[in-house]
Amino acid sequence: MTPTPPEYCLFWINHWSTCMQKGEWSGWAQAFGTFVAMGVAIGAAYLQAHFASLLEARRGAERVRALARTLDHWRETCEELFAIPIALKPVEVIFALESGLR
Repeated sequence: MTPTPPEYCLFWINHWSTCMQKGEWSGWAQAFGTFVAMGVAIGAAYLQAHFASLLEARRGAERVRALARTLDHWRETCEELFAIPIALKPVEVIFALESGLR
């Protein structure tokens, strides 16, 4: 008759539900590691998508600001050349809208 392999207990609690052989412990460790790895992978993908959307929003805002500066430049040029008064600058409108969204 072969001797039974030794059992190792979780937190040294000598109870049937916490004591297993090496092979069983390695299976549980692998299962736990798999769940942790899946959680890390999902979290990394989420963070990557989140930061990419933030970066795209910043780029879009910078494009809008550049367009506003261009329009403001041409408005000032037209005012100087043709003496056309315009009530509100486009840059003031855009910055007022941006500050209202925050």
